[in-house]
Amino acid sequence: QLFLSPNYPNPFNSLTTINFQTPNHSQVIASIFDVRGQKICTLINDDIPAGAYLLTWNGTDNTGKAVGSGVYILEMKCGKLEKTIKLDLLR
Repeated sequence: QLFLSPNYPNPFNSLTTINFQTPNHSQVIASIFDVRGQKICTLINDDIPAGAYLLTWNGTDNTGKAVGSGVYILEMKCGKLEKTIKLDLLR
């Protein structure tokens, strides 16, 4: 089973950390979306072994531009498994 903990801190201002654990070696994709469903950025898209990992997000999009305050959704896919968490960004 894919384990995805809530990000910390939440809400956050400049940086938040996401802990996750993969059950087996697989393709992992973690993407940030706004509340309208528009993809903001991809944090990871890689084939990784089973284990525990940390991701960070600094509140920027794929081009490095800072995004505004608001609610964002982290969607994580690990093989056929999928989980989501809510991230609150306050500028």
